[in-house]
Amino acid sequence: VNDNIDDTTKWDFTSSVASDVMPTEIQQTQGNVGFAVTFNSSGPRTLTVTSKGDNTIKATVNVAVIRTFTDYPSECTGALNFNSPFADDFAGNSLDPSRWTAHANGGTITVAANSVALGGSPFPYVTSADSPIPAAGPFSVRWIAEYNALQNFGTGSLAVTASLPTNGASSWSDVADAWQDGTSYRIQVQTAPITHVNAYSEPPSAQTLHDVEYCWLPGTTEVWVDGVMKLQTARDPSVPRPTALWFGNPTNVAGSWSPFTLYYVQVRALNDEIFKNGFDG
Repeated sequence: VNDNIDDTTKWDFTSSVASDVMPTEIQQTQGNVGFAVTFNSSGPRTLTVTSKGDNTIKATVNVAVIRTFTDYPSECTGALNFNSPFADDFAGNSLDPSRWTAHANGGTITVAANSVALGGSPFPYVTSADSPIPAAGPFSVRWIAEYNALQNFGTGSLAVTASLPTNGASSWSDVADAWQDGTSYRIQVQTAPITHVNAYSEPPSAQTLHDVEYCWLPGTTEVWVDGVMKLQTARDPSVPRPTALWFGNPTNVAGSWSPFTLYYVQVRALNDEIFKNGFDG
């Protein structure tokens, strides 16, 4: 492949995420060998291998790192322990009807490889089949999702709500959601009766993957994105306690909708004892 590559050529590995740990240089005479890579955060990144003798010779590969809900404890402040009344990693080839109610709405809902992908137009809308969120006590909802294309019309990769929109609804209000349209990717949370704030936002992208945890704590709301706290704020007592989840878009109209893949969802009931005395228990 190129005359200036021979058996003594050595290769350097780099990642677009600086905290990733790449292997030391590898020499071509080692042939096809395995090597260790440590990814220190979830999300997309680009890996590059470059010839040490000629840095114009290189190859790249795009990688999306996904953490599963069994890998990590809750990130919510003070949450040292939890149990999980609801979790789904979308095994099999269809949604579990005991967990989800699906409205295809002319779009596509594809369950494969431990994920559910939504696309097409009118866009699909999927709701939790019952009330997966505990009726009392602190809890969190954690999910990983990736937007797969940049489109103008917005969709929610997950919404946490006290009142599910009906299929065909033109307006609704959620307690929290992750949303992407042609203007931004953003995580929105309700902090007071008519106040919603952006806990996190970034420019929209054709490859937007995030690990999100929404925390309902005593008098406090937190939002964590890819292991980093992005919001910690007081919550007005009048904010309704969520009861349900949904993803997609309920409007059921044609448009250029933002497709996404949802990899897992988990509701966590956090140990009440932890939160006594202002998180000092």
